[in-house]
Amino acid sequence: MAKESFTDLQREVLAPGLCTTCGTCIGACPVGCLAYDAAQEQPALAGECTSCGICSAVCPGKDIPLAALEEKLFGRRRSPAEEHLGVYNDILQGFATDPELRTQGASGGAVTALLLHALESGQIEAAVVADMDPERPWRSKAVLARTPEEIIRAAKSKYVLCPNNMALAEAEPGERLALVGLPCHVHGIRKMQDHAGADKLGTQVVLVLGLYCGCNSSYRATEHVLADNTDIALDDIAVFEYRGGPEAQDTRVVTKDGTELIIPNAVRSFSTLAMSHDRCRMCCDWTAELADLSLGDIFDPRVPGVWRKVPDWNSFLVRNQAGADLLAGARRAGVLELSPLSEESFYGNIGFELKKHAAIFNYLTRRERGWPAPIYDMEFTWRARRKRVYDLPEE
Repeated sequence: MAKESFTDLQREVLAPGLCTTCGTCIGACPVGCLAYDAAQEQPALAGECTSCGICSAVCPGKDIPLAALEEKLFGRRRSPAEEHLGVYNDILQGFATDPELRTQGASGGAVTALLLHALESGQIEAAVVADMDPERPWRSKAVLARTPEEIIRAAKSKYVLCPNNMALAEAEPGERLALVGLPCHVHGIRKMQDHAGADKLGTQVVLVLGLYCGCNSSYRATEHVLADNTDIALDDIAVFEYRGGPEAQDTRVVTKDGTELIIPNAVRSFSTLAMSHDRCRMCCDWTAELADLSLGDIFDPRVPGVWRKVPDWNSFLVRNQAGADLLAGARRAGVLELSPLSEESFYGNIGFELKKHAAIFNYLTRRERGWPAPIYDMEFTWRARRKRVYDLPEE
C-alpha cells in the first residue's frame, strides 16, 4: 500500500476546508519540507516530500479519536455527567500570587505562572506558546519560549489563528517541553504521541496545558475590526493586545507615536465571532478535553453584565496526575492561590454555547448532508435545552 504524501493531506484536509491551522504537520515533518503559508493560514509544501505519511497521520483536521485517546491518557472514557467538560478529577479556581503576573495574564495569570514554575524547577526546558508577531503586531506567531522573558511576553489571549505546534520543529533532541494550546493544538500533539513515526518528538512534550476555546478567526477579522473602528494604518501599530485595557478584556492598540486606543470587547467580539474560522464551527471540544490541565475564564451567573466574567481569576480542570502534580507543586512553591470551584460556573461561558450547542449542531448537520466534517469516534447529541445554569438570582 502506497504511503500518504502531502498531496493526500492537500486533498483530504486542505481542499475541503478541514485544516485547523494547528501547525502539527509542520512541527512533525521529519524532513522539514512543510512551511506555514501565512496568507492562506495553512501548511504548504516548501521542499521535497518523502511520502512518509506522518503529516496525514498526526493531522487533527480530518479525524480526532477522542474516546480512544481518553482511554489511553486517563485510563477511562468520559461518563455521561462529563459530557460537556470531558474527563476530569477536580475543578479549582485560582490566580498567580505575583500581582504583576496576575494582571498581565488574560484571566489571573495562571498559565504564565505555571510555565515559569515548570521552567525554574527544571520540569521543562522550553514551552510552545503563541505570541504576537513583532513585525506585524496584530498577527500571531508560534514561539518556542526558552526564557522567562519569552514566556512572560507571550501572556494573554490571542483571538487569531496561530499554528502553535509548528514550533515543535525548533526543539532540540530530548528537550523537555510544555505545550500551551487550544483544543486543536492539543488534539495534534496527542496524535503525535500516539503515532510511531512522530512519538519521539511527541513524548518530549511532558506537560500539555489546554485553553478553553469557543472559536478562532483569521487575521483578516482583526484587520476588519481595526478598519471599522479606528483610522490606524496597520504599519503604524506598535502594540496590539486582544485583551488589554483597564480590565484586561478590551482590545488595546498602541501606535508607533505612542497613541493608545481601546476597542471594547463586545465590539471586537462581534466581528471576530461573525468571521470565525469555518473549521472551528464544527469542533466539538471546548475545554481542551485531552490536556493534562485545562484553564480558562470563569463566567459566574451571579456577575452582572453581558459576559458575566470574573476578572483576574482562572478556572482549572485537572484531568490527570501530571496536571495535579503541576498544580500541587506550584501551590507549594507559593506561585498560585487555589480553591475549589463548582461545575455550574462553567455553563455561563460563551465558549460552552459556541462549542457544546452551536458546533455540535453544525457538525451533525454537516454529517447528515454529506458535507466535509471531521470524524470523531464519539457520538454527540443535540437538543434544544436549558443550560445547567439559571437566571441571575433576584437581588
